[in-house]
Amino acid sequence: MTDIEEKPILKVEEQKDQRGVCYISNVPPQMPISKIRELLQPYGIERVYFKSKGSGNNRSYSEGWVEFKDKKIAKMAALSLNGTNIIQKKHKQLSDYMWSIKYLAGFKWDDLNENFNYERRVQKKKLDLEINQSKKEHEFYLEKTIKKKVKQQ
Repeated sequence: MTDIEEKPILKVEEQKDQRGVCYISNVPPQMPISKIRELLQPYGIERVYFKSKGSGNNRSYSEGWVEFKDKKIAKMAALSLNGTNIIQKKHKQLSDYMWSIKYLAGFKWDDLNENFNYERRVQKKKLDLEINQSKKEHEFYLEKTIKKKVKQQ
């Protein structure tokens, strides 16, 4: 009975070991993530993550990571796409941009999540320190203002 229960868990872990991650270092300005997904979908992608440079209508992405279902396919995709035009049609706006994609050997999606979680914690600590400093400055200013008013009376 326990062998049957353990097999699905092992299968999921084996599937995770088969996945491969590629790094995309050059994303054309204003290129939507949906277009990148569409272009890479034939290779069997699982997940994508792109770092944003802007916000709102001016949102663009500086770099990104793509997880493929199979690391062999990820290697093949990186080798075949790297240095080729992102869009093949000449009249398209993005036809001048080339893929800059690299397979990351031994890299797992969890490593990426761990790194971003660390960056978020560091950013939160910096923000907390700035808020505390601002509160201290505000309290100091109020204290000086109250002392000045007391002296004037």
